[in-house]
Amino acid sequence: ELQVYLVALFQVIIFHLLCFFDLYFWVHMTPDHHIYFMTPDFLRLIFFFVSVTIVHIINLL
Repeated sequence: ELQVYLVALFQVIIFHLLCFFDLYFWVHMTPDHHIYFMTPDFLRLIFFFVSVTIVHIINLL
């Protein structure tokens, strides 16, 4: 039960982080300095892989 709770909590945190980063980068990125690694899509991909990895680790414990 605790593991399920932790996973759910983690997913909520990740979701809020993604929303924050999306808002932050849409507000702060202007056409004259596009940095690929700072795009929300790239960050979303990183967070997705990190979250999946952590969920797998939690499941293995």
